[in-house]
Amino acid sequence: MAKYYTEEIPKTERIPKLVAHLYAKMPEIESARAKLITESYKATEDRPIVMRRALAFAHILDNIPIIIREDELVVGSSTIAPRGCQTYPEFSYQWLEAEFDTVATRKADPFYIAEQTKKDLLEADAYWKGKTTSELATALMTEETKKAMEHNIFTPGNYFYNGVGHITVQYYKVLAIGFGGIRKEAEEELSRCHFGDENYAAKNTFLKAVIISCDAVIHYAERYSALAAEMAEKEYLLGNRARELLRYTNQATRIVSDDVSQRDVRAIIKRIAELDDIREVRSVCSVVTHQLDEKSNEGFTKSKFRLYGEDMRQIAKNIVRDVHSANNKHFQTEYDARLKKIDDVLDGCTLLLEYIQICVEEHIISVKKSGVWTKKVTDVKYMAASWRKNDGGRARKLREEAQAQADKRQVEVVKAAIRQYNAERQTRPKQ
Repeated sequence: MAKYYTEEIPKTERIPKLVAHLYAKMPEIESARAKLITESYKATEDRPIVMRRALAFAHILDNIPIIIREDELVVGSSTIAPRGCQTYPEFSYQWLEAEFDTVATRKADPFYIAEQTKKDLLEADAYWKGKTTSELATALMTEETKKAMEHNIFTPGNYFYNGVGHITVQYYKVLAIGFGGIRKEAEEELSRCHFGDENYAAKNTFLKAVIISCDAVIHYAERYSALAAEMAEKEYLLGNRARELLRYTNQATRIVSDDVSQRDVRAIIKRIAELDDIREVRSVCSVVTHQLDEKSNEGFTKSKFRLYGEDMRQIAKNIVRDVHSANNKHFQTEYDARLKKIDDVLDGCTLLLEYIQICVEEHIISVKKSGVWTKKVTDVKYMAASWRKNDGGRARKLREEAQAQADKRQVEVVKAAIRQYNAERQTRPKQ
């Protein structure tokens, strides 16, 4: 008997986070695909069916919302919800519409469905009445077959209600030459087609549909690439800006001394040694004295550093720490904690700006230096504020969905209690 590796494989922290994210919420029904395929089929009713399918496929991949979830290394999802599903009205839809009000509370495979999603699906489904594959299958069945199905003697199951997924395609070919390679093959075959060929019309249309489908997948992958680059740039830039602010704050809050440094002394002596005229020596000494006076008037003394500088350095450190901590919070399960950290970043920036203003008023730093410093703080603050706005909206949606699910469960509990009460009343013996 073959031996298998039975030792436990160590997991990184990323895996439990992904699992918790997956099961944090009830599975959810979404309507994006149903809306998009319906839009496309309405616009292509005069085209061959193979072309309609390719154009619908492209329309979906070009427009369906995409997401890259935190901690994912392999990306791509047909839904925004971690455990979500799209609907396929071209196969069937009546059975789902019949369960709109119970699908979230049924015992087997409950799914959350938002009220707006119900409206979207009802609008999209209306187009498919009389056009679905399940209706076509039913039309080809004998009355005996339909009656047997109605009485659960047998059922074609998902083959009747949805598309058949039990097929094996040439994934190895995609890995070997990519969709670009498949597209090239289709183009070469198309170039060999001749108008006089017996099957020219069907073959020409099919090959063009293949090219459209390959382009759609390539563009879909490019959408994910662009989203990943955008997300990485935002996180990278904010982290960089925060670290840059910390470095500048540490530099700007250095303690100054009244003593002239050896470096300054060497520079002065070297400059005087190059002069021949005593009047030039006096002029240089006057300029250097003025520069040293100005230098001694700006900067943090030991007492001012203890009063302001230490706090300013600590605030800048906290900003870097909070940006890093916020990035490490898993949004779907820790969105409140992330928003709290982003708020801490914003509060830190506001407080640091107050300190900078105080330092200007007390002539610890120049107006010019305060301008540079303020710009570095506001760069971080504006980026954090944009982050807060985006994630705040996402968190609000998650809270609303959770509350809607809780409300719906509560309504079902009340309905069940009422049904039980009415049933008990009916079974009581009359007095």
